[in-house]
Amino acid sequence: MRFLREAALYAGLGIIPALATHYAPIGGLLLSPVLVASQAAAFLRGGMTTGTAVGLVLGGMLLALLGATQVFMSSVALILLGGCMAFSVGKWGVGFASLCLACSMITLLMLAGLWVVALQVGHQSPFALITESMVRAGAGVNEAPLAEQNLRAFAAWFGLSFPALLCCAFSWEGFAALALLVHLGLAKMPQEGLLGIRFSDAWVWPLLGGGFGVFLIQYEPMRALALNCLLIGVGVFFFRGLCLVLGVLERLGLPFALKVAVGLMHALVVPLTAISVFIGLLDVWLDIQGRAKALRFGTEG
Repeated sequence: MRFLREAALYAGLGIIPALATHYAPIGGLLLSPVLVASQAAAFLRGGMTTGTAVGLVLGGMLLALLGATQVFMSSVALILLGGCMAFSVGKWGVGFASLCLACSMITLLMLAGLWVVALQVGHQSPFALITESMVRAGAGVNEAPLAEQNLRAFAAWFGLSFPALLCCAFSWEGFAALALLVHLGLAKMPQEGLLGIRFSDAWVWPLLGGGFGVFLIQYEPMRALALNCLLIGVGVFFFRGLCLVLGVLERLGLPFALKVAVGLMHALVVPLTAISVFIGLLDVWLDIQGRAKALRFGTEG
């Protein structure tokens, strides 16, 4: 009986943001971490049986209500992300390594699925499929040849950078879902809170190498690889900077709702996003993380 109650609770929580994505995309985007958190909570709280049951129920309900649409596929990807995140959190705890593992696994699965779809419809790669889909979607907006040429160039680069963009999007979903799990007591943060989450300084090399490669490399496949490295590096340092910002707010004892609002603002407002990346980069050389810890603990001893 307890199993049924818990499965129903987590499935009910998960279906709300999935349906919101279909009927109110912005609302669904903001609520989508709830879907990831509910699936992860089902595994963490109820084990493999409850987690699998919730995933199957959610997938079946989404398929029946939404059909095999992009909304359904993206929702299933978030369900899988919740499962992978629960496994990695249970094995390594809340940390950057857990988030990286979960998001990279789901990104690879999504790319593999796109590759199968691309082969079925006659494209050689999912990147070409994404490009052509974007061009077809925008073809009727502006008939000017220059506009179509610019759209095709943008779509081609978007397609080539799609792996990094997808991984960064899943990372944000996972980060927000982890915050919910910690707030509900279903996952335990490091002793030092957000300031205890470790980010390797070595991530600065993919960021710098990718940045130089985008401007200096002329061979398109290698240039696309450099672009993906650059975007992944930007994503890493965004989360590094955001953890520092939110970690300081956490040490000040500010309410969870205020920290959520600050996190959303840094994710959605481009200047604040850039500030997070800049803070994360500065931490490599100025050790902002260590200074922030000293501010708190220096008053206690």
